[in-house]
Amino acid sequence: MSRLPVVGGDTGNWGTILNDYLLVSHAADGTLNANVVGATQTNLTSVAGGMLLRGTFASRPAAAAGNSGLYYLATDNNGGTVYQSTGSAWLQVAAGATHGATHSTGGPDALTGNLDANARLAIAKSGTTTGTRRKLNLIPGTNINVTTVDDAAGEKVDVTVAITGSVALANGGTGGTDAATARTSLAVPKATGFASISVGTVAPSSPAVGDLWVDTN
Repeated sequence: MSRLPVVGGDTGNWGTILNDYLLVSHAADGTLNANVVGATQTNLTSVAGGMLLRGTFASRPAAAAGNSGLYYLATDNNGGTVYQSTGSAWLQVAAGATHGATHSTGGPDALTGNLDANARLAIAKSGTTTGTRRKLNLIPGTNINVTTVDDAAGEKVDVTVAITGSVALANGGTGGTDAATARTSLAVPKATGFASISVGTVAPSSPAVGDLWVDTN
């Protein structure tokens, strides 16, 4: 067994005994031999960042007062999981959330396809899709006004569609913006052999025999 030379003794063998002792942990060039320094030889409390060591979960050292507060990286748990010693147990640090679906490396997103495609809105007319885009554009038409209000707190945009001005008879309107004009536009033509009825404040200028006028004055 290797030993240190005895001071004042080992005359003539002092150098040989010392070299034999040093070669237990050192190579001939003075560097340390492999596997001569382990956790038991390391001053754990001085390790930068408090990292104890790493290895498989099963090979971790027992949690004890000497490693309380230090960390162990289990390389075989979920691609690497960090545990911290409480002095009596190893507790997992910042456990990651488990996803309901997994992602394949280099493959499509787990939502079926890529996120850009899934984030788009299908635009359809009468059930037939006309396009798939990120935005729906509302364009005001004739006599149609579109007002939008962004409700940030409610996470929505309020859209109001209103009719403006007069809508022509051909488009299902009255052709006017007031009751009198609407009545005039919607008046039923006098059929042959029947009298016409006029309502207003001014008498018809050329009434026919039998016509009626209702004076609203």
